[in-house]
Amino acid sequence: MLKSNNLSVLIIEHDPVFGSKLNDWVTPSVKDVTLANTAQKGHSFLLSKQPHIIFLDQKLSHYKENNLIAFTKSVFPDAAVICLSNAENVNELAVAKQQGADYLMKRRDLKKPDIDNVLDAAIRSTNKKLPLWHFFKFIKPKHPPVHRKQVAIVEDDELFSFHLTWLLDQSENNPIIDSFSSAQPFYSYCEMTKPDIVFLDYFLPDTNGEEILKFIKDVSPKSIVNVISGQDSTDTAFKLNAMGIENYIVKNPEWKSNFKNLMAKLDL
Repeated sequence: MLKSNNLSVLIIEHDPVFGSKLNDWVTPSVKDVTLANTAQKGHSFLLSKQPHIIFLDQKLSHYKENNLIAFTKSVFPDAAVICLSNAENVNELAVAKQQGADYLMKRRDLKKPDIDNVLDAAIRSTNKKLPLWHFFKFIKPKHPPVHRKQVAIVEDDELFSFHLTWLLDQSENNPIIDSFSSAQPFYSYCEMTKPDIVFLDYFLPDTNGEEILKFIKDVSPKSIVNVISGQDSTDTAFKLNAMGIENYIVKNPEWKSNFKNLMAKLDL
């Protein structure tokens, strides 16, 4: 475990016992640790301390009209927001990701090595004066804008794939769109094209989203992968997040609105 004399951490956690444990794990490795047990205190400390890393209890992610994740990323875009969640509803995880959380961690399974991994990445980025994503694969790099982005849709529901294509076609940025209903044709395309953005269903006739995600990360690691699925397992959402997806949208009545917001986020 590396050590840093410059790194500051803010822990926003409602449970005093869990908060104290996080504080004990983090303190030996950084310059300054601040612990807040309410959203109001967390909001105040965000402004006064300007921390490099925020461990945020998802239960405390709102203060008045502000979402603390979105607020932090708007005011301190280089800060890493680590959302700690016990959510049983996958929509809550998807929302946290859409609001800008750099990583989701399951509170009930959290161990000191997990915290050490987060701190190591932040310390290395500080020492090397490089963005955090150079050292922390699941934090989003800021890709330079391109004239026309290559977009792949991997979805076996023909009607849903059509809806996604139609929405993307409305974009003034005019992305180049290719659609696939199974993994094998997509694999060949991915090796040749290395798409900028992939919209990936979790279940396909010949494999699942995890296997496709592994393939994408091997052959086209700069591709931004977004899962759009009817899969409502929080364990699956956590696992895919740890493997490097950028966003998770659930196929529910709000999916179209969430997809449009994601298009804006991705400059599509």
